[in-house]
This record gives sequence, structure tokens and C-alpha cells, in this order.
Amino acid sequence: MRRQEFDQALAAVAKIEAKQPGKPLAPDLRGRILMAQKDYPGARKSFEQALKIDPSYFAAVVSLAMLDMADKKPDDARKRFETLLAANPKNSAALLALAELAVARQAPREEVAKLLDRAIAANPTEVPPRLMLIEMLLAARDAKQAVAAAQAAVDAVPGSPELLDALGRAQLQAGDVNQGIATFNKLAAMKPFLAAPQLRLAAAHMTNKDPAAAEQSMRKALELKPDDVQVQRGLIFVLLEQKKVADAMTIARGVQKERPKEAAGFVLEGDVEAAQKNWDAAATAYRSALRVQPSTEAAVKLHSALTAAGKGNEGDRFAATWMGAHPKDADFLMSLGDMALSRRDLAGAEKHYLSVLKINPDAPVALNNLAWLTHQAHKPGALAYAERANALVPNEPAFMDTWAMLLADKGDYAKALELQRKAVERQPANGAFRLNLAKIYIASGDKARAKTELEPLARLGERDPSSQEASTLLKAL
Repeated sequence: MRRQEFDQALAAVAKIEAKQPGKPLAPDLRGRILMAQKDYPGARKSFEQALKIDPSYFAAVVSLAMLDMADKKPDDARKRFETLLAANPKNSAALLALAELAVARQAPREEVAKLLDRAIAANPTEVPPRLMLIEMLLAARDAKQAVAAAQAAVDAVPGSPELLDALGRAQLQAGDVNQGIATFNKLAAMKPFLAAPQLRLAAAHMTNKDPAAAEQSMRKALELKPDDVQVQRGLIFVLLEQKKVADAMTIARGVQKERPKEAAGFVLEGDVEAAQKNWDAAATAYRSALRVQPSTEAAVKLHSALTAAGKGNEGDRFAATWMGAHPKDADFLMSLGDMALSRRDLAGAEKHYLSVLKINPDAPVALNNLAWLTHQAHKPGALAYAERANALVPNEPAFMDTWAMLLADKGDYAKALELQRKAVERQPANGAFRLNLAKIYIASGDKARAKTELEPLARLGERDPSSQEASTLLKAL
């Protein structure tokens, strides 16, 4: 199958079937081969044959559910796993699959959590359902519940490095950095030959404003993965935080010697120069990177360096040359739009984002940004852009926030509040989202609920950039 020799693979399955006529393995394997050949009706028939032999054969159920989802029949997929659960209520794999299906159809978080809680209760020492629950809570930025779930998971399965890693991340999100560092130290002791725990430790030390300790962790990670460019990049960042410019440049030049035909080392050199605001030197390094190995990353950084150096005209010429040679580079155009937006060149940003959509009509970030820009310019079409962005990436808080504000401006407060509440639910620590929720409440005439949102935000002071505006709004209520 790896060599795509499907006839030989099917012949091998026929031999298995002859030896095991009453087993589901052969029809399941045949179904997988037919799926690889894109013979989906034939694959479905084979998987159904496997289930006739053994109705609880999980691999075949999963494959059939995948075909159901591809046919846009999620209810059929769900019923397959519910059938397994009717026969065995403690089938944690089926419960986990139901939770994944619930996520796929954007079910409420509470529904997914109940399925995962059932899976955990059925098999307390299984890692996947516990890990999925923690990841869901982390994604929702519900740090308190994530820590509780992760601690319970580690207590139940103390030998799981995945759960220990999740606990450390939850502790960091909850602001308990010292506990996170302690947890990642345990993980590093458990997995001494892996670089990942050292990288976690380095990030935690940086959060704790201890770049010297972060450097130690990064150097240990580099010892374990000496040729990993991302680790080298991380070490350079930590060195620059300590003003160890010469050491950072040594790393960058070392990468150039290790990979003379790759751009990575020259990009890193440019990054070191850019960190010192040596824009001309940075631009020279990025040009070297482009000569060795053209890439969007180096092109974006060269354009940024030229702009920062006050050479806007040269930057514009480079951008035109690059797009002439790479007319489908939507990522470069996105960067041009983002730069224009950062300097409040709304017309320029709009032009670049529209160019992105010509290349990729389904670019959700470009659509979301255009929704905001079009609204700011009092042009028609803002709501349509927002709706498309949200249709492409449902339940993305930033996109819901944009859409909600546009709806509120149109006077559709009910829909706006529904969206904004969802955005806040998914990112409860995002002060800007809470501030916008309060603004919609104010616009709808519900000052009491607006006050409920604004008061805790105002108390945050300098800890949240939205706090000052929240205080101003409170005084006006």
C-alpha cells in the first residue's frame, strides 16, 4: 500500500481471508485499500462485511463513520458509535469518537465535556479522553478548570508524559508559573533524552522573566537536537533578551556553515541585526537568504527591514519585483496588508487584502480584516465579508467579535450579543472582547449587564489595555 501497489495488496488480503474466513481483519484491510483507490462504494461494502462478522469491530466502525462524514451524514456517523455504546456503555473509544464528532459539528462545550467525562469515568486510566478534555479547556482559556482536569489526570495516570505536559501548560495559563516550571522539570526528568520538555521549560522561564534560566534550558535542548533550526532560533531569541548579541550572531553564523545552501542561517543573522535596529545590515542578510533560497519569510522580512530603514521606495520596488516573480504569493500580500493596517493606511491595506482574495477567495483572515476596513470606510459589503469569514472558520473568537460589532451597528442586537457572548466564552480573559460585549449592551439599552462586564475589567488597571476605556464607559453610565 505504501508503494501504491494495490493489486498486490489486494492479493495479500485474499490470502489472509483464505486463512481467516470468519475474521473481520481481511474485509477491513480490503476496505482501506479501496478507500486509497477512491472506490468509496466498494470500501463501504467491505467495511460493512467486516461488521457483519464482528459488529463491535471498532476500526471498521471508524472507517464507515469517516465515509458518512464525507457524505455529509453526521447523524449516521453518530448512530454507529451509539450502537457500540448500547452494547458496551464503557466503550471509551466510542465515547471519544462521539466527542470528536460533537466538536466537528460545533456542539456546545458542555456537551463535549459530558461525553469526555463519561469516557473518563468508564476507563479512568486511559489518556486520550483526559487529554482531549484538558486541550478543550485550554483552548477555551478556562485555566482553572484545565488545571483541575489536568491534576486529576496526572493523579490517575502519573506515568503519562502527555498529561504531565498538559498540566504544566494549564498551570502557565492559570498564571502559576512556578508550579508550571516544577511540572516541566518533572517531565524533563521523566524524558531526559527529549528536547521538548526543555523547550517547555525555556518558555516557562521566559514567562517568569528569567532569560538566564531559559538559556540553560535552550542549550540543553540544543544538545539533544543540535541541528534543529527552530531550537537554534529559540536560543538566539533568549540570548538577545539578555543583550548577548555576539553569542546570538555566533549561533546564526554556525547555522550558515552547517547549511550553506539553505536560507535559515542568513535569516537568523538578519533577525539578530533587526533586533538591534541595524536595518541596513538586516536587509543585507535577508537579501543573502533570498539569493541562497527564495522564501516568503525572507521576502517579508526584507521588505519590513527596508521600510524600517526609511527606504520605503526601495521596499515598494522590491515588493513589486517579488510579486512579479511570485504572483500567487498570498502570504506576502497578507504581510503588505498587515503592515499598511499597522500604519493606519486603510486604503492600502484594503487593496492588498483584496489582492489576497483574488488568489484565494476563501482566505478567512483577509475576509475578516476587509470586513473591518470596509465598515471603517463606510462602504457596502462589510457584513458579507464577516459572514464569509465566520462560515469558513466557525466559532473563531476574533471573527465573531468583528461580525458582532457590525451587526450591532446595524441594530441587530440579539444576534450581535449571541455572537459576542460566544467570543467571550471561548476567550474569557480577552478584555477587548468583554469591552465590546459591554458596548453592545450599552447600545441595546441594557446598562445593567454592561456594568456587570465593565466593573471587573475596570479593576484590572494596567494589567489589561481595555481597562481604561472600561472605566470611562462606566463613568458615563
